[in-house]
Amino acid sequence: TGTTPWTSPQRTSDFFESYPKPQTRIAFVSPLNKDKVPHYYNVISSPIDLSAIEERLDTDFYTSPKELVGDLKLIVSNCRQYNDATTVNAKCTIQLEKYMGNTDQG
Repeated sequence: TGTTPWTSPQRTSDFFESYPKPQTRIAFVSPLNKDKVPHYYNVISSPIDLSAIEERLDTDFYTSPKELVGDLKLIVSNCRQYNDATTVNAKCTIQLEKYMGNTDQG
């Protein structure tokens, strides 16, 4: 597959460097441990995290910016579905949504 401007290595680097505050990034950086949070995978049918998105960017998985934004929105949706609105993780979705508002290239 060819590299498009928004999936180039520089774009991938820019994407993660410009991502919101570090605590927000940490909330979504990797898959939840199935041993520590087994119920999560019973509730969330399509888990996604930033490491999966980074891998998808690096392998030119996305055919359009809309697909990337869709995965970011899925992180938000999953988090809100699983977590109470008062939790730190749920509050981190606000930063992610602000970020998406700045990068939505749909």
